[in-house]
Amino acid sequence: MDSLLNLILATSVNAWGSEGHAIVGSIAQNFLDSNAQSYVSKILASNGDMAAVSSWADSYKFTTAGAFSKPLHYVDIKDAPPTTCGFDESRDCPNGGCINTAIQTYTNQLCDASTNLDALRFLIHFFGDITQPLHNSNRDVGGNSDKINYKGANTNLHHIWDTEMVQDRIAQNSDQATYVNNLINSITSGSYASQAASWISQHSYNAGSQYGNNLASIDYSIDSDTYGCSYVWSNYDANPSQDFSGSYFSGAASIIDIQLAKGGYRLAQHLNAAFAGCSGSTPVVPTPTGTPSGPTATPTTPVTPPPSSCAHDKCSVGGALSQGCDACVDQIISADSYCSTSQWDQTCVDEVQSVCGLSDCQAPSTPPTVVTTGCKHDICVTGAFLKKGCNACADQVIASDSYCGKKSWNSRCVSEVASVCGISC
Repeated sequence: MDSLLNLILATSVNAWGSEGHAIVGSIAQNFLDSNAQSYVSKILASNGDMAAVSSWADSYKFTTAGAFSKPLHYVDIKDAPPTTCGFDESRDCPNGGCINTAIQTYTNQLCDASTNLDALRFLIHFFGDITQPLHNSNRDVGGNSDKINYKGANTNLHHIWDTEMVQDRIAQNSDQATYVNNLINSITSGSYASQAASWISQHSYNAGSQYGNNLASIDYSIDSDTYGCSYVWSNYDANPSQDFSGSYFSGAASIIDIQLAKGGYRLAQHLNAAFAGCSGSTPVVPTPTGTPSGPTATPTTPVTPPPSSCAHDKCSVGGALSQGCDACVDQIISADSYCSTSQWDQTCVDEVQSVCGLSDCQAPSTPPTVVTTGCKHDICVTGAFLKKGCNACADQVIASDSYCGKKSWNSRCVSEVASVCGISC
């Protein structure tokens, strides 16, 4: 079941769709404190616009470099909605690799100039994902296998929660900007004002569990999962053949509103706390990375992007490229606006193959030598996973990122020797 779930979700799931993620980013931007806003403005090339990069993670997961991140967009809560809802960490994410692990990993990378660009873009996206109820559900592959009708069109239950119902809420509020403002006003002085503080977990922003999962995010998954019992599945089971754009959407509208509001408000408070924890008061400009770790990357040479143009080849990292440079560039920009509004980074280069189907930019690579598991290689060398007890730094890395103690000691683990232990490889 898990392999089927991973296959379907990896190919079809973009929680909230681009509109919903942009809404979460815009709401969060409004509630950043001055310190966090300063960091965000320095880190993001999009003039600090969180909405502009809010769907980057969905594009990135379809690249060769980003394939590792596909399962990080959700958590398989294996409960039995609508009868029983509940998160059991030892059952639902004991080995890392879910959204709760990802939030912990990227939170820990926010203060590091070599990783904070990708870490911030992932967190902006994942705080949207985690508020979509069906990204916290294992039933029927998160609703992907439930074929339904919406306004006469064939789709599935997961998809309408991602996209159609959000689009209809936008339309009911006139447009996206108005919808965002209405939600912000509800938080600051309207119907959500008295409850917004309760949306934030009592756990510290960077508190982790014994399994390496972010404890605050587990609270947020539990919150989203409760809607599986209270509405999502009970009202689906009542009449699976209904047109879901009718009474089902009407009942879901208030859930969509509050979950988008929660996503934005929680993201802001999380970033406020995380950036307050960065040493010093001056934000650092990130070094663009070629491959963010699954969760750390080996940094490439820093690049100062020139203005959007056709000034460089699509296989080269540099400034944002414009429509009309060539047919492949146009396809990539249509799929990932970040590449035309911010910079043409390694993600955009990777999309030459994943979007256009061209191998022009692919260079041969030599895979790392894999050695026998145990303590058979140094912490600065890639290879098989290391066991606890190899040395103090390995223990710290494994405690922060259980992947390194269970799967393999890859480049991300080597990078974490510096970010976690403060040791340079």
